[in-house]
Amino acid sequence: MLKLTSSLTAAQLAKATLSESFGDVLLGPGQDGQFPTTKEGIAVSELSPQQKKLVMAAIRPWVSSVDNATAGFLLKTYEKELNQTYVAVSGGTGLDT
Repeated sequence: MLKLTSSLTAAQLAKATLSESFGDVLLGPGQDGQFPTTKEGIAVSELSPQQKKLVMAAIRPWVSSVDNATAGFLLKTYEKELNQTYVAVSGGTGLDT
C-alpha cells in the first residue's frame, strides 16, 4: 500500500483522500457483499498502468490466506474488474497514521 500511495500524484492523492476516517472494517462476516453504493476515492481506471500493477500487488496479500485455486479465481476476478475498483485513503499515507 505504501508503494501505491507514494506513486499517486498530488491531484490523484487529493481525489483518493476521504474526508471521514474509519476505525472498523465495513465488510466481513454477516456483511459479505454489502458494499457501499456511493463510490469514493479515485477510480483505478484513472491510474497509470504501473499504478494498476501496484493496486494488484496490494490486493494479493488479502487473498493469500485461502487455497491456491480460490486465490487464483479471486485474483482473476479482481484483474477483470480492476477498472471499476476505487482506491481511497483515510488518515495519512505513512505508517504512523
